[in-house]
Amino acid sequence: MSWLIAFFLMALTAAATIAFWLQETGRNWTESTLIGAGMGVVFSDGFVSIAWHLFMRLFHGAPFHVGDRVEILTDPFQGKKAEVHRLCEGRTSVIVKLFDLDASPIQPYDWAQIRRLDNQTENLTR
Repeated sequence: MSWLIAFFLMALTAAATIAFWLQETGRNWTESTLIGAGMGVVFSDGFVSIAWHLFMRLFHGAPFHVGDRVEILTDPFQGKKAEVHRLCEGRTSVIVKLFDLDASPIQPYDWAQIRRLDNQTENLTR
């Protein structure tokens, strides 16, 4: 929910800034408000996307590659170790194969639900 609030506040700030700037250049209020709202959403969406990918890289070890060892951070397999089995092209998710279970199920997980382990020692890298 905090990302949604951050996105809304950035979009609102960018929209107001652009709208006031357009108002100073001689556009009417309706036109400057609509253009400001559209540009505010575009700018804040780009910023949130960049910030999210940077956060995933710093704290979860993303982007992941086939063969990476990861720890699952969400239920029902929270705390279990797994290996990246396949990448989901065009999405920020991977298919992992669990180590600890006999019938090693293959599960899809988003980058926010897993964290990379060091391949040598199996300790968390961050």
